[in-house]
Amino acid sequence: MKKDRKNLSRKEGSRGHNLKRDFEFLGDLKKKIKEDSTKSMNRLSDELDGDEGTIRRVVKEDLGVSSYTRIPRHLLTDTLKERRLQSCKKVRAWIKANGSMVNKFSGKKSFTVDLVDHQRRSRGCSIENIRPKQGSFLSWRPTIRRWLPFFLGWGENRRGGLLQSPEVHHTAMTQGHLARGHCEGVEQLF
Repeated sequence: MKKDRKNLSRKEGSRGHNLKRDFEFLGDLKKKIKEDSTKSMNRLSDELDGDEGTIRRVVKEDLGVSSYTRIPRHLLTDTLKERRLQSCKKVRAWIKANGSMVNKFSGKKSFTVDLVDHQRRSRGCSIENIRPKQGSFLSWRPTIRRWLPFFLGWGENRRGGLLQSPEVHHTAMTQGHLARGHCEGVEQLF
């Protein structure tokens, strides 16, 4: 049974009308939080005769306040602070002396990609279908044969009328697509 406001109770999951989240309840909860902001959600739910999940939902959604737990942490002693300072000074001096050998690696995406190397622009547009023997390899199932992707360089014309154009971002277009105007800017070289 879930606890409801004013000592009423209803069966959990009964889809009853939500009697708890009204303006009076919000005002009471806001006043309790302002009095003592270190109270836990469980204690607030006991004081207001409401379910703990409802209290958490009201605090997060209606009041826009985030709850957190205070945890005692280990404070650095003076000797640890000195050791860390010395090691940081050593690293800084090594970086200054060997600056040309330092490589910085980051998990962030690099936004300084040349247009030539951009992945969308390095795709191919074909005038005819690619022959299946160009890049096949066997999978772990011997009955299934898989095909490797086939890309062209810039403005390169290969056997079969394949052409790479910088204006087009489509892959493996057929001659029918060209006739319908889906591959604009591609010139046929015959």
